[in-house]
Amino acid sequence: MQGPPRTFEEFLQSQKLDDWPRFPFLDEDRPLVDKLKDDYSFDAISKFLHENAPLQIKLVSDLEKRINECTTELKEHAEKIFSCQQRPTEEDDHCVSIDQTTNTELIDLEEISTQTGKMRKAKIGKYTTEESSRKNVKNYRYPGFKLNQLTELPRHLEAAKLWDLIIKTHNFKGEVFKVWKKLFLSEASIAVLQDSFWWWFLQKFKPNQEDQDHLFDRIADSFVSLFLCVPSDTKDAFFQVYPDCLSQVIYVAFCKAFPESCKCFDDEFKDGLVDLIFQWISGLKPQKFAWKKWNLDCLRKPTVNSSKKDTITKTPVKESVKSKAVTEACEYFLKCTKWIAT
Repeated sequence: MQGPPRTFEEFLQSQKLDDWPRFPFLDEDRPLVDKLKDDYSFDAISKFLHENAPLQIKLVSDLEKRINECTTELKEHAEKIFSCQQRPTEEDDHCVSIDQTTNTELIDLEEISTQTGKMRKAKIGKYTTEESSRKNVKNYRYPGFKLNQLTELPRHLEAAKLWDLIIKTHNFKGEVFKVWKKLFLSEASIAVLQDSFWWWFLQKFKPNQEDQDHLFDRIADSFVSLFLCVPSDTKDAFFQVYPDCLSQVIYVAFCKAFPESCKCFDDEFKDGLVDLIFQWISGLKPQKFAWKKWNLDCLRKPTVNSSKKDTITKTPVKESVKSKAVTEACEYFLKCTKWIAT
């Protein structure tokens, strides 16, 4: 009796093969895709994939949020290191007097404290000015269109959190809430939101026809993807609500991204935004002043993107932080004087 194959070559010989693995064979007269279309409808396939292969947006959002937090902490730590760890120059000689014979260090701690405080105030003032300019819509520059990558919202706003805020204001109930929340937070819906935000930003404040055309083409592609994801039995109901919700979330994004320009987002701004979105989605203009039904008080609450940077610009530096910085600076200058003396 012939034994089992012991080598790869013996295996190929036993199977009468020249190579492995085999290439898949498809009948040219009846391809697999055509056979699948004949056996199942497109809606059935779409519904099955939507129910059995849902998109996990939360994991990606959590990872992006953690990366942003780590980046912020790293920048703050680096600024602290480079601001403190600098060797004394000739300009700092008046702060340090060294007795070469007795190696006694005399440090003017009050002067060091004053200079350190001025340096920190200057940095905080510079940071505050730059951050303030970013919060003004007229001073903000569009980052530019990228073909295979969505442009992030300003000030690290997260589209999923904005959508979640809008969903909560509508108080959808039961099964409708579960199904529609997945649709609002789907990859296609988030893409529609972000590109629509930037298209409206360019239209109102920084017109650029080329970038707007690119954004519009991608919005159309993303909307088609979203349309195919929506189950057939809920399409009509969902897309009756979607234009109003999309208008609200874009408005909220502008208010959160540019808090110093809220006066620019007036009734005319809201009218134009709502008319645009409704005509894009449904092809019809909405009822006049449709935005008056929005719960604006709830939408304006600072529940989104309350980052550490905002806390720095709005609250004074604690005395304990100042004292710690002064102490570290003094210790470093003491080490430097010992190093010079030796």
